[in-house]
Amino acid sequence: MSRSVATVVLASALVLLAMGGTASAGYDHLLAPTTECGRSQQTSPKLSADKQEAVMRCMHNYARKKVGKGRSPLSRS
Repeated sequence: MSRSVATVVLASALVLLAMGGTASAGYDHLLAPTTECGRSQQTSPKLSADKQEAVMRCMHNYARKKVGKGRSPLSRS
């Protein structure tokens, strides 16, 4: 189940990135810098599902922190 959730989250993120500047311009400050969540792993299509999920969880928690929320209750670490 968690892999399918990770796949949906990753696919959604890729669609948003593909939409380009105007759709995401107001949210750029929520994107974690590569130094925060695994450097090149953020864009690597070769990662295992578990590692992709960990990177997405890190990026999600980064955005939550930027808007003043705590870590996701679904976070493992």
